[in-house]
Amino acid sequence: MYRTIKFYRLYPIVVTLRPQLSWKHYVALIPVINQQERKFYETKIVNNSWSIRDLRKQIKGNLYQKTDDQEIKNTFKTTLPALINIQNIFKPVYDLNFLTIAPTHQEKELEAKILNK
Repeated sequence: MYRTIKFYRLYPIVVTLRPQLSWKHYVALIPVINQQERKFYETKIVNNSWSIRDLRKQIKGNLYQKTDDQEIKNTFKTTLPALINIQNIFKPVYDLNFLTIAPTHQEKELEAKILNK
């Protein structure tokens, strides 16, 4: 219960949560009092794909305190590559006329024909 209350006080707006972080990441970040330090670790988790063990190790090793100010600023400037436009991934329409299949086909029949072609 205590963690939930503390979590809500630190992250009152759920929309600001990062989907790349797990609940365990957030639980490990709750004791980090300095907001900038917490944001630093959040960014490092995302950019470096840290596991919960990696995060705990870095917090225990005082990575934030050992990092110079310029590198901290650069950490906040670093962003993940933009996602590819979803419209370029999925076609709006697929032409499956080459399958010569009845209009009242079963899904299994369609699947088998696609796999055979």
